[in-house]
Amino acid sequence: MARLLPLGVRRAIRGLRSSRVAGVADALEALVDPRVRRGNLPPWSLRGYVGAAASFQDVGVEFDGYLRDLAGLAAHESLLDYGCGVGRMALPLTLWLRGSYLGVDIDPRCIDWCRHHVTPTHPNFEFVRLDIRNARYNPRGRIEPLDVRLPLVTVDVVVAASVFTHLRLADTVHLLGELGRVATRGLISAYVLDTEDPRLPVRDGPARYANAVVPEEMVGYQRDWFEGALRAAGFDSIVCLSGRWRGGHGPTEQDLFVVARGEAAHAAPALDRMRRSAGATDEGFSPPEGPEPA
Repeated sequence: MARLLPLGVRRAIRGLRSSRVAGVADALEALVDPRVRRGNLPPWSLRGYVGAAASFQDVGVEFDGYLRDLAGLAAHESLLDYGCGVGRMALPLTLWLRGSYLGVDIDPRCIDWCRHHVTPTHPNFEFVRLDIRNARYNPRGRIEPLDVRLPLVTVDVVVAASVFTHLRLADTVHLLGELGRVATRGLISAYVLDTEDPRLPVRDGPARYANAVVPEEMVGYQRDWFEGALRAAGFDSIVCLSGRWRGGHGPTEQDLFVVARGEAAHAAPALDRMRRSAGATDEGFSPPEGPEPA
């Protein structure tokens, strides 16, 4: 009988069922986990929206270390977390970041949770929703990706994790330009390719998509092109740490780019050290085993 219903109606029914399951799961978790009950940890449904719910806190703590060690984020500095989700990175940062934090995301539920549970006790943490259209995550968004304009304010560090893995070619070029305009250094993750990958069979110039119908489902880019786009955006210091998704030994599942503009590279000692270790160009760099001797 269900097959006789229009496709849109069937999808709406599935969504309703999923929301009911999520509501029950969130209520049960709140009964047994005081962190969720007190608002110190987002509910299961929101944690799962930005990745595996079980690893939510671990990933946040890991990126907290990358922001300090790779991007050189200091306690007094400003940070733009583009694609902040439900505070996966913000929550560990509240323990030590005294400068300003701006989290931006397209999901209203995530932004609302952060505004109600983070900002009241940490007023230097601000969260803004941009209603940007994305076929995978926000198909009814009112802002076209090419119309996004970030505030005319310079921040010390930007982090954009799992953002460019869901943006089409032209949208990626535009957003990289915006991030390069406002940030002096940062961490940007992506899927980049040295050779073709069967997981990304659909070609669009240097872009590769997993799904021709909804390209934003999973997006990768040819590595040379992506690094060129980063340079065109103003980041002239670039180091790529190969992600585990393609058999690399970098710290993250996705490929992680550590970027900086001009002298800002020296604000991140690890980045400056990596550039010197890599030689005149950053291509083919592998991170050293262990910390540099004192």
